[in-house]
Amino acid sequence: MTVFHGDADIQHMLNGMGGVLVTVGAASAKCHVSIADQELLAAEGVTFAGKVIVAIARTKAFTGVLTEGATVTIAAGDYGGTYKLISAHQARDGALTRLFLARTV
Repeated sequence: MTVFHGDADIQHMLNGMGGVLVTVGAASAKCHVSIADQELLAAEGVTFAGKVIVAIARTKAFTGVLTEGATVTIAAGDYGGTYKLISAHQARDGALTRLFLARTV
């Protein structure tokens, strides 16, 4: 696996993107968080769309704590609150991980 940026560089970039503090278990890191409309299901001319909440994190920041159903807390900002981890996917070279979240009530 080739990593194009050093670990410190990646965290610096996430901080510079207006990173917000995200906590999973005992691990915390600043992440880029966004909510976007996304097509979730499409069949025979019918589309079901919904809001997708994604936190982009440095993969090493959450080593060993990213289990499906884990509680994820976003500290502040527009997305502040408690979420449930739906899935986590490493992006491209593996240095970043996308956390797909669902808001808990």
